[in-house]
Amino acid sequence: MWMNCDVVTSDCSKVSRTLCGLTQYERSNPRRFCKKEFPKEPLDRMKTSEKAAEIPIEYRPNGLELLDEDCGWVDLGSRSRLLMTGSDAVRFTDSFTTASVSKLLVGQGTESFILDSHGWVLWFVQILRTEEGVLIDADPGVSGALREHLERYHIRESFESVDETLEYQSMYIGGPMARSRLEKLLPQSLPDQALDHRVVVVSGDSIRIECVDWTGTEGFVLFMKLDCFQKMENILLQIQISTVSREAFETKRIEYGRPSAVDIPAKTLPQELGRNSQAISFTKGCYLGQETVARIDAMGHVNKRIVCLSILSNEIPEPGTSVTMQGSTVGVVGSSCRWRTTGKILSLAMLHNRASAEMSGLQVDVDGSLKSVTIEQTTLPTRAPA
Repeated sequence: MWMNCDVVTSDCSKVSRTLCGLTQYERSNPRRFCKKEFPKEPLDRMKTSEKAAEIPIEYRPNGLELLDEDCGWVDLGSRSRLLMTGSDAVRFTDSFTTASVSKLLVGQGTESFILDSHGWVLWFVQILRTEEGVLIDADPGVSGALREHLERYHIRESFESVDETLEYQSMYIGGPMARSRLEKLLPQSLPDQALDHRVVVVSGDSIRIECVDWTGTEGFVLFMKLDCFQKMENILLQIQISTVSREAFETKRIEYGRPSAVDIPAKTLPQELGRNSQAISFTKGCYLGQETVARIDAMGHVNKRIVCLSILSNEIPEPGTSVTMQGSTVGVVGSSCRWRTTGKILSLAMLHNRASAEMSGLQVDVDGSLKSVTIEQTTLPTRAPA
């Protein structure tokens, strides 16, 4: 995978192993896609330390410039996909999710957390209301555990849960020109609000297309049957949408601050992920783990939160690496990428509030060497409710 990058550094094997590892974990109801909530100053343009290790200006994952300035597509593989059908599908799903699923109309969607009985986050998901029922979309590798979790509580309700993961493949198309290029391809109009979705027909194949804001600019996720994927690749090439590397997509996601499964350590509370307006309803009926969510809401604060860290290092830390301050562990690193031309590593990390407040003396142990850490963003971008 790393050999697709423009520059190969001496530690390329280490980078490839770390970035490939990330893909194993990959994935109230605000309506309007709101670009004004994106960072006013992209992270790659923020001032950086002069002590940063030098990395050539040509260093960029393959296709990053397309996602920045034009548009490109990336293979997301087989994301976890669970279809809930039957007369009780919506009501049952609503009883196990933090978002209000029952208020969704067909063609609408929402982010949500699925919690355990203690209120800890098990999965960060997208829930789409479809013609058949409810489609739960999550990062790869969790569909079996997710289905087992829900079926554990299935007693008399009239619904069926079907794991469709192996039948479908998905791709992300993003960048400033993504909408205009896709409009040339599709006879139907595109969804224009975040998490809205619809089925379109391309060369005789039915494809579900969803509007998303995963990387800071408008993008689309296309879900299709496995035998349609190669055909879609060729069609995109004809309308000048080129493929980009998974590293480029991950760089944009991390810069924007959208968490993946690897960024959610064990015993994480939903409010710690900073997505209250997108993924949590504080007015819906009862659901598993709600008592903890309500108690935190009443307290008005959490003790830790997800932030962006820049690490002065040539090596990418493994997910799960501890962040320390004066010898004490104050956080844990999730996903990371090389931060363009700054000579630093950019990481999403779950960090204790006292470390965020002091913003000094933070360190990460990378391959046995302590590296200095600074906080680049304490509040990650959020999408404003309509």
